[in-house]
Amino acid sequence: MFDSHKKKIQIGWSPYLSDVRDSTWLDLITDKPEKVLPWKITDGSINHCPAYKNFYENVFAIKMPFTLAISKDETNNKLDVVSTPNLTIEPLRRMVSFEKDDSGWNCQVCLSNLFISDTPDVTIEVLPPILHGLREEIIYLNGRFDIYSWQRPLQFSFRIPNKTFENMSCSNGIVFQKDDVVFYVRINIPNGAKVELCQFDDEDLKKVSDYVKRNTLVTSHVKGFDFKEILNRVFRRRPKRFLTNKDYGNV
Repeated sequence: MFDSHKKKIQIGWSPYLSDVRDSTWLDLITDKPEKVLPWKITDGSINHCPAYKNFYENVFAIKMPFTLAISKDETNNKLDVVSTPNLTIEPLRRMVSFEKDDSGWNCQVCLSNLFISDTPDVTIEVLPPILHGLREEIIYLNGRFDIYSWQRPLQFSFRIPNKTFENMSCSNGIVFQKDDVVFYVRINIPNGAKVELCQFDDEDLKKVSDYVKRNTLVTSHVKGFDFKEILNRVFRRRPKRFLTNKDYGNV
């Protein structure tokens, strides 16, 4: 019988992709995500509730590695980013994208946290940072996928509703401070094992980045395919192991 208390599942992680232009610097300002320990955030009898503790098993906090300020360009009536104490405007504009629709704006901040499992049937969920506090002026966009069968990075995605946008100005926007927890990831292991994050070294990351590029391109190039069929092909054709150096970044 599997003993989840003795064995851990090692998950590969990286804060950047080797083939993405001007992204390697993120490695120098991003720390490995820390496990969310609810009993250090809350107090009282709730900390003894099994359901409460189990909910946060293998949940990790993703922090904003720099201060990000989103403002309203009142001249053109659109969203924009402004330079902050941490970053100049050029990298910010490459990392942040906005998409307008009738009810608001979809926003994506390319933090590019990559999580890869070499154990089948492991999924990852993006969750709002419930215990660290939610932003009332935005709507968090969450998701879930299999990180053995599908290799792609996680970004910070949210919506700015029209009501929020109307109340914004060039001097009154939305600011995420450096080290703010902006979302959680929960890694679901079928047998309940605990997770250990291991950072990819340069060689391992180059190999997995090729698969990430292929996977992200297919969603923009093809239509009308059964996505389960695509996942099954990736499942069969991917290397058995992406993470070979499990000691990188642990010194």
